Amino acid sequence: MYALHSQCLTRIIKNGDILLTTLDYQSWDEENSENNDEWYNLNKFENDIVGGKVESVDLNDINDLAIKLNNGIKIELFISNGYNHYDEEREQYRFFEVIDDEHPKNAHYVVYSKHIEKQI
Repeated sequence: MYALHSQCLTRIIKNGDILLTTLDYQSWDEENSENNDEWYNLNKFENDIVGGKVESVDLNDINDLAIKLNNGIKIELFISNGYNHYDEEREQYRFFEVIDDEHPKNAHYVVYSKHIEKQI
């Protein structure tokens, strides 16, 4: 099993409709942080999203990532920062294999604003 942890704009799309984005988290009831559109839409569309197998992976020149699944789902990650004036590059997403509960991460890849690092 593999995992993808995103800190950048991420969208999950099916049949030309955006089912959810990471920005949906910002739409919430202002009382309980779990009452937001990201979690609502994830629960609503979980059966559509979960269970697909990867058909293709595309990484463009600026490290935006597009993953197509055999259940019609497309997952898109967009690099959200260039070089920043006040700090170093920012981590955008990580990709790693999950071995088991005791060894959740193997060597994995970390994608920053302008480069990719393999971490062990």
